Amino acid sequence: MDNFQKCNKLGEYGESLVDDYLEKKHKRNNTYKPKKNKSHPFDRMETWVTDDGDDELVIVETKTKPSMYSKPETGFDSKDNEKYLKIMKRYNIPIYLFFVDFFKKGIFYQKLDQINKQQRIQNKEYPYIVTFKKEPCIMFHTSILKKARDLTDEECKTLFELDNMDEKHKKKYKEASKWN
Repeated sequence: MDNFQKCNKLGEYGESLVDDYLEKKHKRNNTYKPKKNKSHPFDRMETWVTDDGDDELVIVETKTKPSMYSKPETGFDSKDNEKYLKIMKRYNIPIYLFFVDFFKKGIFYQKLDQINKQQRIQNKEYPYIVTFKKEPCIMFHTSILKKARDLTDEECKTLFELDNMDEKHKKKYKEASKWN
């Protein structure tokens, strides 16, 4: 399996874990999911039935990646962030980002507007932009994320095996992880 196929399998697995969580947590109607292996602006759009019985239209995006092992931060591609912000502002639809993280052994989430909210945490300004593999990434403190659920050791091992990070980083994550 090449890196592209491995990356797709990792993303699909992360999305399936989030789907399972959402199926149990929310009354969901009319879920739209784009075709697999095609470019798409987000993972899915769906309506959630609120506590008062109304329908709320939301966009759900899943990021399947570990947070940093050296500090309590995570992030994603700045281009994706800008794309999501444009969609959110243009259509006035809340966007929920879910992070499937084998390192922190959980599924975490937050609304996009909260991730982009300027804040000072532990004497550092968030979010900030950093270049990673020649691409700008938006970084934020993991304390702003809400925990959806824990991941099992088996789920973490599967995520770890599917991740295509280099061997140096894989070794550091394995040594620092809570599930190995």
